[in-house]
Amino acid sequence: MTISAGLLAEIFDAAPRDSDGRQKFSAARFDGATFEGQPAFSEATLADGVGFDKATFKGYARFGGARFEGDAQFCGVTFEGGAGFGGATFEGDARFRRAIFKGRAGFGEATFK
Repeated sequence: MTISAGLLAEIFDAAPRDSDGRQKFSAARFDGATFEGQPAFSEATLADGVGFDKATFKGYARFGGARFEGDAQFCGVTFEGGAGFGGATFEGDARFRRAIFKGRAGFGEATFK
């Protein structure tokens, strides 16, 4: 499935918010999806069960400041335009097995608990 910038905006608009006002995704699986544009999951809360296995990010993927409350699943993901995880918090396992970063990957100030 291809997720355009417009469709991703609709998904974000429909997502509930946590007590801090951040969009919160629970048990959302984006496995195998192709993200167009520059998807921004920055400042979102991604609870246990959220995964991106074998997804493709065509543009720069923004996860800076995201809070991963459970395991972060990025196995087999292709980041064609790079990815930013700066300032993200990983409270569970962070799995990037067989992930491909074709562009720049940044994890500055990320916290792995």
